[in-house]
Amino acid sequence: MGKHQFAIGNDDFEVEVGVRQGNQVDVVVNGTSYEVELKSEVASAAIRAAAPVPSAPVAMAAAVAAPVAVAASAGAAGEVVAPLAGLVFKINVKEGDVIKAGDSVVVIEAMKMENAIPARADGTVTSIKVREQDSVAMGDVLITIG
Repeated sequence: MGKHQFAIGNDDFEVEVGVRQGNQVDVVVNGTSYEVELKSEVASAAIRAAAPVPSAPVAMAAAVAAPVAVAASAGAAGEVVAPLAGLVFKINVKEGDVIKAGDSVVVIEAMKMENAIPARADGTVTSIKVREQDSVAMGDVLITIG
């Protein structure tokens, strides 16, 4: 989430990681947009693009996208926590909603980008700890799931 500069060998890459919705993340590598599909919570990803892509940007996009899943998994079981500091832009659920792992439950705006925050597990929303326009710090509990 945000812009990053990477060097692989003698090649420089500007990578911008956008909004995550479920297991999809929008990534821009040197001005070319890609939709990255997170295959697991570890670090694998598949890139779907209209044109062939050199292997270096694909590896770079997978490495950049992976921290989103890792950061979102912090917190106690049944808690959805903020993986980054920002402003609660939108709450996509209400108490009592039945959700599935990967559903976007909150959108946090950080560095002028909207970041969809997914649920880690299936369940029912038992409480919402934030309101739209609240400032949150990394690790703050956003929603509890029972």
